Amino acid sequence: RQGDRGDVVRGMVPAKPREKRPHWSQRAARREALKVAITTDGSRGDHIPYLALAKGFVRHGHQVKFAGAPVSSYAAMVQAAGIDYTPLGEPPPADLYRHLFLRLEGARTHSEENRELVESLVAPLLEGMFHSVLPLVQWADVVVSHHAEAAGRMAADVTATPWCSSMFVPQEFPTWTAPPPGWIN
Repeated sequence: RQGDRGDVVRGMVPAKPREKRPHWSQRAARREALKVAITTDGSRGDHIPYLALAKGFVRHGHQVKFAGAPVSSYAAMVQAAGIDYTPLGEPPPADLYRHLFLRLEGARTHSEENRELVESLVAPLLEGMFHSVLPLVQWADVVVSHHAEAAGRMAADVTATPWCSSMFVPQEFPTWTAPPPGWIN
């Protein structure tokens, strides 16, 4: 939720106010380097497209920091490209996935599966993810997040940092060639 910087997001500690600096779009227009925070979560397939985006920003002279799932191989992949990596919170408990898969077996629709994912996997870990990404967002001029990664958006709201989301998953956009489940093509 957006509010003044003194707001507390769901009981979390509010961030410090941002220092005054030119708006990111003015800096970009003058071809000044931007500080870009990229946040994603999920599988390797959720990280690789954002790593490509991060490399593009670096290639164009911007500073980039990356936050992603707390998985050492993902961190190594990003760090091998010369980009700082911040794990989003702590790894989930091993039994969390077993519990999640049992709950997903009972889901009848894609919407029910998504609700189960959020309730079982995202919600219990969100506060730790928020606190781990907050310093990264405070450093940044702009935040680019995976469409389903909530902590980056929350930290951007609290710090009044410009934010945008992106999606590299074609099945999330129904088209004639990839209709929603249950539609006849």
